Amino acid sequence: MQIEIYSDVACPWCYITKRRLEQALEQFPHREEIQLVWHSYELAPNMPARVAQSPADELIHDKGVPAEEAKRRIDGLTALAATLGITMNFDIVKLFNTRKAHELLHYARTVGKQAALKERLFRANFTEGMELGDETVLIDVASEVGIDPASAREVLENGRFRSEVIADEERAKDLGVQIPYMAIDARKVITGVKRAPVLLAAIQEVWDETHA
Repeated sequence: MQIEIYSDVACPWCYITKRRLEQALEQFPHREEIQLVWHSYELAPNMPARVAQSPADELIHDKGVPAEEAKRRIDGLTALAATLGITMNFDIVKLFNTRKAHELLHYARTVGKQAALKERLFRANFTEGMELGDETVLIDVASEVGIDPASAREVLENGRFRSEVIADEERAKDLGVQIPYMAIDARKVITGVKRAPVLLAAIQEVWDETHA
């Protein structure tokens, strides 16, 4: 059974949803028969590769959120993430264009490293505040999960998986995707942030339908 997930490594709610999905799958008796496929979705496709603004600055100056409300949102998100074992350090998080990260994730799938790279990119962004808009940093991060750095560099320099990223995003538009978004075996769609028991129930429901 396949679970397809549309997300962006710059989306904190996607990181939270990933962890809750993992919690759900830990309780699912047929976990070994579930395949996760990560699809591309860019929250800000026109963003420059690297941006000086912090997430709080973006909320305040670009989205018009009052400073106190921006702080409340960030503090609440940080606290929620902590309950899932995720450390979010928004004071050092960088804003960046995620296209290259998505290209690398597509390549990672071909060498069996997509899941590991997805987790490493989330942690590099939200916990470590790494400059993921820098291709050299991306390649270093990929090498940490066992991806050959020379191959990763070639993928990014030649745009080998750019068309796959674009295809994902065109399909997301057709589906009306709003992240986080997952489709369970192309039978049941779950959108938004859901708790682990809700995800587990949905997975079990589809499993039961397909194995009746």
